[in-house]
Amino acid sequence: MIKVITTFLLTVLSLVAFSQKKAEKAMVPWLSVKDAQTQWDAEKRPVLVDVYTDWCVYCKVMDKTIWANPDVVNYVKQHFYPIKFNAENKEPATWMGKTYEFKPTYKVHMLAAEWLLGNMVYPSTVILPPNGGEPVIIPGVIELKELETILHYFGEDHYRNTAWNTYKASYKPGWK
Repeated sequence: MIKVITTFLLTVLSLVAFSQKKAEKAMVPWLSVKDAQTQWDAEKRPVLVDVYTDWCVYCKVMDKTIWANPDVVNYVKQHFYPIKFNAENKEPATWMGKTYEFKPTYKVHMLAAEWLLGNMVYPSTVILPPNGGEPVIIPGVIELKELETILHYFGEDHYRNTAWNTYKASYKPGWK
């Protein structure tokens, strides 16, 4: 009987460990603001920012669906510096040589306000082009096909030579 219980417990523990390891692999490797800045300083590439709050239900939906999608994870790893930024973070953060802080009056971190140009919608996905251009802000939940098109547009530098509407009309999404 003890052998059966031991075997059962070992099997359950193995399955739990396997599912945790699988879950760890299927998440975007989010960087801190500081680490993203350091990597960006060494090699320019677009920055992808997921601006969220702890209380945002749709932010959690994005975490479980979009940001856990293997196609998204692999593409973001290769082409972007991804930052997951809590808009209510109380710690100062330095980006592009400027230090931003949480403002209790507004209940928001001023770096999130800067990235979102003051339009505080959660979740929001922000693309910061490596050429220092205006941020591209996608407020709310984003569908996989739309995100795929946007990521490829910026991740492969199509934005430099092709108008968005032209690119969007010709791009055929394939992620599932």
